[in-house]
Amino acid sequence: MKHPDELYTVLRRIFAEQRYGILATNGEQYPHTTIVCYAPADNLATLLFVTPRPSRKFKFLLEQPHASLFVDNRSDDPDALHQAYGIEARGTASQVGESQRPAYRSLYLAKYPELASFIDAETNAFFQLAVERYDIVHDFQTVIQLFPPDTAAPETPA
Repeated sequence: MKHPDELYTVLRRIFAEQRYGILATNGEQYPHTTIVCYAPADNLATLLFVTPRPSRKFKFLLEQPHASLFVDNRSDDPDALHQAYGIEARGTASQVGESQRPAYRSLYLAKYPELASFIDAETNAFFQLAVERYDIVHDFQTVIQLFPPDTAAPETPA
């Protein structure tokens, strides 16, 4: 098993390389999944994304803010199966506050400069996912729980 510092490096690398993730929200009856452009912030404690206000995703996030974002680096090469990582970031989503918006906007646009008009449109909402835990799958079956750096794992009840 990799040391947590190595895993944080893997997360940062994959988040820099992969442009899209799958956001899962709590839908009306079933989970609702959609593709989003995302960017990490706050030393992996926060993930940023933008969504149109008239979307089901926006409605579901306002009704039930628990969500997860899945990112992976899979390949169609069968020989690369054991090199792939799947990362699920679980947490609570909320709209980015005005005080954080300039810094978060800069981080987001550093990764997606072509989305400046999208992030600034009045019809869209800028969200942050406060990551509570990462579940990392590697080598096809090894699952590792990792908490954002500088946070402690929640205490388990006795």
